Amino acid sequence: MPPLPLEHRPRQQPGASVLVRYFMIPCNICLILLATSTLGFAVLLFLSN
Repeated sequence: MPPLPLEHRPRQQPGASVLVRYFMIPCNICLILLATSTLGFAVLLFLSN
């Protein structure tokens, strides 16, 4: 079978965007929590000194 041209191939599978959305939301929450916790830790260290 010859390979399909790029124009006729689907760029994303139908379930890929949903999976990406479901994976990106917890990653963003984890990143926000990590950033706030590190900022709070730095502020506590700065205030304790």
